[in-house]
Amino acid sequence: MAPVAEIVRMHELRMQAHAGFFDLGDPSDKRRSAAALVDLYFALLAALNPPLFIEAGARGAAVSFRVRKLFPDCRIVAFEPNPYNIEHYRQRFDYGKKRVVYEHLALADMPAELPFFVRKSVNGVSLPMVIGRNSLLKRTEPNTVYEEVQVRAVRLDDYFHRTQRTIAVSGSTSKAVPARSSPAASACSDRPRS
Repeated sequence: MAPVAEIVRMHELRMQAHAGFFDLGDPSDKRRSAAALVDLYFALLAALNPPLFIEAGARGAAVSFRVRKLFPDCRIVAFEPNPYNIEHYRQRFDYGKKRVVYEHLALADMPAELPFFVRKSVNGVSLPMVIGRNSLLKRTEPNTVYEEVQVRAVRLDDYFHRTQRTIAVSGSTSKAVPARSSPAASACSDRPRS
């Protein structure tokens, strides 16, 4: 079997070769491009075969469920800071049965109680409270109204007690893992949409 670095490079070259076939101004091509990136992400994940998978900003943990099907022995932890998502999805899914730990926590560069901004409306149109695109950072979108809620935040190293060496992180992690500060730092990436 080829070393992981060679497999990763092969997938990177495949992505570069296909990138020119997508016109991102065309909605159909944009969807196909997004699907190709998800396929690439999971191919790379298969090459890593991580013992631990972390989904940051998990919403309902759909990516974690897909990872569970691919890696039955992987430890999977999904972090979701939005209290409305937590309440909704815990009623909908049996996370214990799926062997996914679903935590109502934010990931940050320090443990703290932090404000979390849930979008309530845009341009006077109400939004559902069970939704993505919320953040620890207040967005600058015009005509957007937010509900500010408090959420407990943890550092990856504190949560996992530095016991894991090879992990895969899916989600928004720029505030969760300062560059080169932990074993997890090199594994962070943006989350694919499944």
